[in-house]
Amino acid sequence: MTESDGRVISGVATTRSSSQLIHAATKRQVVVFDIDGTVSDCRRRLHLLESKPPQWERFFASSAVDLPLPRGLQIANALMSRANIVWLTGRPERFRTVTVSWLARQGLPTDTVHMRSQTDRRPVAEFKVERIAEIAEHTDLRLVVDDDDSVVAALRRGGWPVYHAQWATL
Repeated sequence: MTESDGRVISGVATTRSSSQLIHAATKRQVVVFDIDGTVSDCRRRLHLLESKPPQWERFFASSAVDLPLPRGLQIANALMSRANIVWLTGRPERFRTVTVSWLARQGLPTDTVHMRSQTDRRPVAEFKVERIAEIAEHTDLRLVVDDDDSVVAALRRGGWPVYHAQWATL
């Protein structure tokens, strides 16, 4: 590699400056995972969203007893050996304790969980696309795994690498 002044470092030539190399080397590789419908089986709670108005509080509060989705856990566990897992959920911040406890019971990492602010009422796709862009600024984003059709479509339109988790509908 070369410094920007053209010196060779470690016998490999490049045109990047040393500050660019340090920045690139410090970016963590991450995979962003959704929770509900991706690793957590929320199907038994979906009826709460079909009522008028939707019962969001009960929907999120009852997530503590969700069963895990085996395929989602399998993929998360496989990817954990290659990248850091970052959770991105549409759940409001007030459900952090329930969410982190559930993840921990499944043996999943809990150090990076992104949740909506208490007052964020935007469509979930808008929230997640904005947060993905923020995450990508500071990491080497490798993949986003989400089950929501609108989120997947918005991420694909934005050029993000996304895997459509459809195992909860099978």
